Amino acid sequence: MILRVCAAVILGLSVMGCSGGSGSGSGSSGSTGSLGSFGSFGSSPFGGGSKDEEEVEVIQPVAVTGVLVPRLTDASVEPALRGVLIRAEGVGDRTGYHTGVLVERKSETALDESDILVLEFRAFAPDPGQVSGQTDPLQGAFFVTNKRLGKLREVQIVSGDATRALRL
Repeated sequence: MILRVCAAVILGLSVMGCSGGSGSGSGSSGSTGSLGSFGSFGSSPFGGGSKDEEEVEVIQPVAVTGVLVPRLTDASVEPALRGVLIRAEGVGDRTGYHTGVLVERKSETALDESDILVLEFRAFAPDPGQVSGQTDPLQGAFFVTNKRLGKLREVQIVSGDATRALRL
């Protein structure tokens, strides 16, 4: 009896392994699932081509009403998949600052005309009665696509005490 249960479990696991984890139960996604019409690779039965050729523009619809972070301590540009990640780190002048974010400053010129991206390092401030003391570091990040990166030469990060320029 135990032998039959073990055999059933092994058979079930091997069948699940053939599905490629997609949950569709239509077999291995590495074989016929990737073949298009007439056995051609790289085309989808649902139309469209490879997603590697498309550039998707990420839009950040978040409105942040926080204050500028009082002190910027570090800023960097790091490579990421299909773009770069702009990172900033800073501290508040008292405890209680939270949720640090980098927000794009909207300018009067069109985005395509400017080769400088201006980001404000903002966070939500503590209550006015909050006592001074050691603060935790605040971190924020902003993603720039490769498409937009090709049009930029510099990123400026604005905080309460300084503006730091990063060459791209």
